[in-house]
Amino acid sequence: QILSCVMDILRRRCSMGAAARFSRPQVLLRTTEGPYQAALVRHCTGVTQSSTSLAILNAPNGWQSGLSRWIRRDEEGPIRRLVRLTAPASLRAEADPSGELLLDLPEGELIEVVGAGAIEVSGGAEPSETALPEWLLVRAPVEETVEVMSQRPLDYEAGWLHLASLSLQPAEHQLGDKVTARVDVPNHPVVEALKSLPPWRGGGQEIPDWIPASLCELHNGKIAGAVKGGKFLVQRPNGAVPERLTEKAVKLLVPKERKKQTALASFLGLCFSAMLGTAIHAYQWKTGDESPIGKKSWPKLVGWLTLITVFISPAAAPACYVFVNSPGATFCAVAGMNMLFYTDLFNE
Repeated sequence: QILSCVMDILRRRCSMGAAARFSRPQVLLRTTEGPYQAALVRHCTGVTQSSTSLAILNAPNGWQSGLSRWIRRDEEGPIRRLVRLTAPASLRAEADPSGELLLDLPEGELIEVVGAGAIEVSGGAEPSETALPEWLLVRAPVEETVEVMSQRPLDYEAGWLHLASLSLQPAEHQLGDKVTARVDVPNHPVVEALKSLPPWRGGGQEIPDWIPASLCELHNGKIAGAVKGGKFLVQRPNGAVPERLTEKAVKLLVPKERKKQTALASFLGLCFSAMLGTAIHAYQWKTGDESPIGKKSWPKLVGWLTLITVFISPAAAPACYVFVNSPGATFCAVAGMNMLFYTDLFNE
């Protein structure tokens, strides 16, 4: 009897739970804060229509939260475009030549043009009375340094610039553009060793820029704003080290440029390994090992050259691009893999 009572109670609870689930449908709504941010829960058992409650879900969870930190939709609001000043300008508090002076902007400074005229100005269109207003609403950066591990929005000084007295050009990158920031490594061992050679000893000549650029660190990110000094703010995904960087335009690479660098470094690594392997074979042939059927025979050398050209090097280059290797690291990776295969193939 006790067991039957317990089973009866459990049966009733299960039936009540099922009825509650079917009688409380959730209707997903779209709000301005994002899709599927609100859930309307209707209680239809034991309550009236007036007891309807609205629960706002402010943050997505699960995989949606991870994607939203990197793949973001276009933000609603006024249009914003980055432009660079080619001459000094004065930022006014009001659209009036006699208005309060907020900032004196130097040549080369990056500013955000907001609202009407932003597209025409950033696109390099010639100012005209019909296309552009007389005054431009802009935001000028006031921060010179940023927190490395942060996603805090930057501080700007909003004001007005007189278009007739402006000299500007479109910025090299716009908000949201994908770029790769180059960070030179201070006191790199290779650079320090080169400084001891006669051409660069004692600081007589500067080391060519392509050498530090080949030994640098690369960080993928997106343009998230501008700071003082004409630098771009590069924002990286949450949890990356570092999360944000500030670099000038000359040290920012677009994906197309980085693909060309990776392809060139891979090709040079292939050429170096091919010449090194051929030189080793030639030296051994010169010392008397000229067997046409042995491990050092020329048919096997041709086979090795074919494999590294057709399979190994083309497979290594995309991996170096995905893992954001520097050109020097890509060169070493491709050449090292080819020579490792050479060692396994020809050594005893």
